[in-house]
Amino acid sequence: MTSTQFTWIGFYEELADKLLTYRSRRNVLINKLTSVYESIGMQLPKLEADELRDIDPFTVFGLFNKGIKDASRQKIIAGIAEAFDVEAEQPKDFEGIPVLNNLNATFYAFADDDRRGEHDIDNLWRVLEAEIVLAGEDSKENRKSFVEAFDDTVTQFGLGWKLTMGLFWTRPCSFISLDSRNRWFMADVAKTGATIASAVPKEKDSPIHDGERYLAICDTIKSKLASVECPYTDLPSLTAAAFVESERVNQERKAAEKLAAEKAEENALGDEGGQNHALLDLLPGRRCREMGRLLRTRRDGHWLEQARQRRAIRQQGRHPQEPAHPVQEQIFTEELCACALAIPARAEAGRRHLCEARAERDSWTRRCRGKLRVRQERRLLPKHPQSSLDAQW
Repeated sequence: MTSTQFTWIGFYEELADKLLTYRSRRNVLINKLTSVYESIGMQLPKLEADELRDIDPFTVFGLFNKGIKDASRQKIIAGIAEAFDVEAEQPKDFEGIPVLNNLNATFYAFADDDRRGEHDIDNLWRVLEAEIVLAGEDSKENRKSFVEAFDDTVTQFGLGWKLTMGLFWTRPCSFISLDSRNRWFMADVAKTGATIASAVPKEKDSPIHDGERYLAICDTIKSKLASVECPYTDLPSLTAAAFVESERVNQERKAAEKLAAEKAEENALGDEGGQNHALLDLLPGRRCREMGRLLRTRRDGHWLEQARQRRAIRQQGRHPQEPAHPVQEQIFTEELCACALAIPARAEAGRRHLCEARAERDSWTRRCRGKLRVRQERRLLPKHPQSSLDAQW
């Protein structure tokens, strides 16, 4: 741990101590939070269906531990530090802190929700008190009090793994967060060793509702820290490593999916047009029949070189004033774009031009189909251009 890492620990622990003094003065706590947001020029998030009348300490921590920018988090923390007289240095980083979903940032159900119990918020305050006492003195009696508070609280609506996140925020060196990212990371024997991997619930497991088991998991992890199997010196370092590794894996997965999508699009270029070549053969005119052959060649996978050869021949024999055929020019544009897709530096430009060319080609094809439908209704396909409909061929 360096001097610039985990600067949030001291502030978070002192704030937890300060909040505990408001356990029986929650109306004062709510008023202070409202004043904090007014002073920093931000709107207090929606924490209740109507008027906010009660709140728990972990939801207060959730105000600046959710999916918002670091600048906003520091702004909120600065206002809270001033309102609650927190003397610890304000955080310069948020490394290793698990965050809440913005749409699920409270530790209780709203008051009008039938799933909210009468003592739900009181239980959360009990957990905070028991946690702070146990972190200060690990005794059998304190463990029993924590287990009882944990068991009474963890089954409340919307908690489960989220409760362990709150425990980590308030005492990060004593209690581990069992959010999905940490469970995924610690289940890997290569990352944390066989002992921790066997003790920690897996990523898809249901939340544990047993305080004794949760304390046993914390004890197991702490006993293996700074060992050969688990080189991390403390719990914050472990959770920070989990975040870094999961972000790396996610980026590699996104890159692989993007590459697979590009390959699929490239391969699809050789298959498209099979539905249109028969239509082009039916339409009168040498150029339509030639485009039908070009599309079939393109579909068979050898279209690029042959298309270039055909284009060179046509350019040599074309009258200077003769306009280029729209479908031919669209296919040639797609050929150039397909070549650009193979060059990483021009991939984005190639895909953009390809989309434009395909859109124009599809528009032209729809017009052809409409004209063919009209001729089929007349039950006559002229052998030579005789009408204004055929003049363009």
